[in-house]
Amino acid sequence: MSLLQTLETIRLECDNLPDEKNDKKALRMDGTGIREQLGLNNYNCCDYLLIKPDSLYLTEISDFISQYKNLEMKGYNKKKIEKIIRQEIRLKIMGSLVILFKIPTKFSISHEKIHTRKIKIILVLCSVKKADVLIFKKFEHQLKTSLFPLITEVKVMDIAMFKRFSSLF
Repeated sequence: MSLLQTLETIRLECDNLPDEKNDKKALRMDGTGIREQLGLNNYNCCDYLLIKPDSLYLTEISDFISQYKNLEMKGYNKKKIEKIIRQEIRLKIMGSLVILFKIPTKFSISHEKIHTRKIKIILVLCSVKKADVLIFKKFEHQLKTSLFPLITEVKVMDIAMFKRFSSLF
């Protein structure tokens, strides 16, 4: 079994932006990706893992804006909505960390290749509006603080920002 079997083109998974294209590749974590190969389907996890020389990027691409609006329509207040979404993201990050720490034993990769790198989170909003990013900006500090020292950075981006960012890869 090879970790590279999970390598695929990043799917932006944004129903509200069907024309958005991307040509970057990463390791699929959810679906039929790493999580399934490790037999950890009962864990929530981020969508993709990108391994760089000094960092591991856990990337979650979701329509948190629609989720936020749907919860608003159901009568939830802003504080409760943010708590619900933050908890969902935390569960995905924590599940992803469990998966990360299981990778070396299942895929015959040295622990140093995984465990000595900084772990960074990228939350990609299915949006092209800067105002939407501003709504979720506070999550960067809250998640980084609550998951320190395991997580060294959290970045919230819209699709355009992610495309510019991922072009660095």
